Amino acid sequence: MHEETSAMRASIWSFAWHRQRSVILCAVTAVVITTLWVRPWHQQPAIGWWQCMDAICGVATLAVALIVWWGELTENWEHQLPKLLRVEFRFEGHPVMVCEDAPLITENDIRAMAQQIGKQMNDGNELKLRPTFVPRPPFVDRRASGGPIRRYEIHMCLKELPESLIAIRESQPHAFIEWRVVDGIEQPSIGGI
Repeated sequence: MHEETSAMRASIWSFAWHRQRSVILCAVTAVVITTLWVRPWHQQPAIGWWQCMDAICGVATLAVALIVWWGELTENWEHQLPKLLRVEFRFEGHPVMVCEDAPLITENDIRAMAQQIGKQMNDGNELKLRPTFVPRPPFVDRRASGGPIRRYEIHMCLKELPESLIAIRESQPHAFIEWRVVDGIEQPSIGGI
């Protein structure tokens, strides 16, 4: 029981460090700088030291509040950015159909959007999909030509190869269908690994 609790705590701390590293570092830095500035070890014993600790805690609280505010502001900014989706359909571990830069309205429709894109890429025929799909964490692409964009990616696994690809792969075993969406219009091509 104790080992499970310790493992759970370690997992939570690892998650917190990964997601809130800047808040933790800023809070520690604020406490250290305030401690060095106030220098409680040079004060009179008892009440002087507690007054110093009060100042240290107040500055640390303000620093954490500002960092949290900045984090929330950044998150809201990222969510209002234009969203683009990359969908990769895999068969036996290899990509067979890839769609780049499909416009995405909300994060909630990634799986449905990916299925619809797959159907369109397969000439309107349903794909035989495995129940597993792997969404990748979104990221902000600041180097995009039209300004920052929030990019999403999902990998879908196929049970069998689509008929539209069977003929292509007989002559080019590692070929895959690739769509790049530009100004709302798909531009199909055949790629290779």
